[in-house]
Amino acid sequence: MDKTQYCLCCGENVPTDTVYHDGNMEITCLYCGFVLGLKGNETQNTADCILTADDSSTIRNLMTQILKEKRLAREVLAFENGMTFLAEFNKRISSTQAINIVILDLQMPVMDGLKAAMTMRAIEKKTCLSKKTPIIFFSARKCDEPLKKLLSQCTPAVYFNKGEAPDPTAIADRINQLVSYILSKQRE
Repeated sequence: MDKTQYCLCCGENVPTDTVYHDGNMEITCLYCGFVLGLKGNETQNTADCILTADDSSTIRNLMTQILKEKRLAREVLAFENGMTFLAEFNKRISSTQAINIVILDLQMPVMDGLKAAMTMRAIEKKTCLSKKTPIIFFSARKCDEPLKKLLSQCTPAVYFNKGEAPDPTAIADRINQLVSYILSKQRE
């Protein structure tokens, strides 16, 4: 076992472990298994499209800026609630347009992120997609056991606690790590 490190999913410093997977050395969270760092055959990926929904225009703008500046996505579409997000998701899925990652705030008006994610999974199932779109749940709410159970119904999904370090630079670094990790897994 290695030292402690900040886990994006748990939202706190956690003990880590080293695992060798597909020629890479991965530093993982001992609690949730999330990969905290990769060493080995790494290359930068860029998503074709990332959809994000958050009721805060500041967060939507910050997220779009981060994803574009870090070249993590060619296209970022941002929505103020789960309902408008779902309308675009359904439109893109129906026209077979790429969606690499979805980032959803848990607490939004009209339709919250969890309901939007469950509906999204139903749309994917109905259209017989071969792979589910990864979801990053983005919220200031602490990820307790009841929430972890609900989120597990939406896999593949991870949780990002934006309240743990509300500094925009810290958020940018964490989003960069998390999105880069998901894109590297899609490449495999």
